[in-house]
Amino acid sequence: MSYCKIIIQGNVGNDPDVRFTANGDAIANFSVAVSEKRGQTESTTWFRCTAFKKTAEVVSQYVKKGMPILIDGRMASRKFTDKTGAERESWEIAVDRLQMLGHSKTPTEQEKPAIANPEPIKSGFDDLDSDIPF
Repeated sequence: MSYCKIIIQGNVGNDPDVRFTANGDAIANFSVAVSEKRGQTESTTWFRCTAFKKTAEVVSQYVKKGMPILIDGRMASRKFTDKTGAERESWEIAVDRLQMLGHSKTPTEQEKPAIANPEPIKSGFDDLDSDIPF
């Protein structure tokens, strides 16, 4: 038996396309862009990702275009015929697990919580100076 596992971290390239099988299981398809910068050169690799059942339901509710995400899955190949009639092969990731990594945009100054004159945090050790025996 062979097994090929892959872990990628990137940004979601499109809102997921969610469909349902005849028995009601969800299937979510989306792409993830992984960018790498080496010196002055930056390259981006696109991965087609497919999530199934409960994972696909989570994807449909929470995953959006531009969101940073971590994908853990299995590589799979798919053969297809393109518009010109040529046989092609595409590599895709069957998602086993995913983790949403936060917001793709940083909050503006208005969205940040304001703290006016914060009080010092008391540790509970402030009055221990006199109790130390040495």
